[in-house]
Amino acid sequence: MGLSTTIIISDEGIKYESVFKEVSIEWDQIKSYGVFVDNRYNRYQLKKEKYDKFLIAAEKFIFITDVENYKPSKFKSRPKSKYFYFQYRKEAMELIEDNMCKISLIKKK
Repeated sequence: MGLSTTIIISDEGIKYESVFKEVSIEWDQIKSYGVFVDNRYNRYQLKKEKYDKFLIAAEKFIFITDVENYKPSKFKSRPKSKYFYFQYRKEAMELIEDNMCKISLIKKK
C-alpha cells in the first residue's frame, strides 16, 4: 500500500481510493472479509481470536470482497470484481464487523 491510498469507512460502505484505482463496496454487497497474514513465503487467513496477536516477520491486512467464501492465498488469483485490502487496524476491523452484524440482522427480518 502506498502513501497515496485512502480507505473511507462510512454508513454506506467502504471506499478504497488510490492514484491508480477507486473501488467502492456497499455493506450489503460484502460477501467475504477478514484478516490475512502475508509474509515472504505464505499468505493465509487468520481466525478472529488471533487478529490482535503480534506476528514476527509478517504483516496483517484486512480484505473486503463481493466474492462468496473468498480465502486469500499466495497461489490464488485476486477476484476480478470488487476486491481490495489494506493494512490491519483494530478499529477498522471493529467497524467492519459491527456493520456486517447490522446487515445480517436486517437480512434476518
